[in-house]
Amino acid sequence: MLFSDKAIFLEGVTDIERLSLYCESNNFGELIEDLYFLGGCKDAELFKKLCGIFDIKSSFIFDVDYINTDLSKHVKTGDKQDKVWHRANFNTYKTDYETKKAELQKQNIFLLSRPDIIDFLNEKGEAFDGNNSKGVVTTGTKAEKKTEIDFVLNAVKSI
Repeated sequence: MLFSDKAIFLEGVTDIERLSLYCESNNFGELIEDLYFLGGCKDAELFKKLCGIFDIKSSFIFDVDYINTDLSKHVKTGDKQDKVWHRANFNTYKTDYETKKAELQKQNIFLLSRPDIIDFLNEKGEAFDGNNSKGVVTTGTKAEKKTEIDFVLNAVKSI
C-alpha cells in the first residue's frame, strides 16, 4: 500500500474475493490492485490518516452495518441489530440510510445498502436475483445490485 497512489479498503476477505472477480469481468480490472482488506471497519479512521500522511488517495466500501449507531433509533427492544435485522428492516430506516450515505460519500466512504457483499455478488463475483449463497432471501434485482456496485466502483475509480 505504501508504494501505491490509491487504496480502496474493504471490510473482509469475502468482499475482496467477490469484488475482485466482479471488477475483472465488468471493466473495473484496474481497481483490483488497489483493493485492501481491513478486517472490519473499526480501523477505518486510522487507515484514512495513514493514507493522508503518505499522500495516498483512499476510499472505503462498507456494508450498511457501518452506520449501526445512526440507525439505533429504529431498533425495537429485544431486537439484535445484525444482518438479519438489516435485511428485514431496510425500508424502515431507508431515509436515514440515504442521508448518511450522502454525507459519508463526501469523505470517500461508500455504503452498500445491504448488510453483506454476499447479498450482492455470488462466489463468481456476479450480481444475482433471489437467495444469496447461504440461502437467505435478498431484496433487489440483479440489475439493481449491479447498478449499485457499478456506481460505487465508478466513484472510487474517479478518486
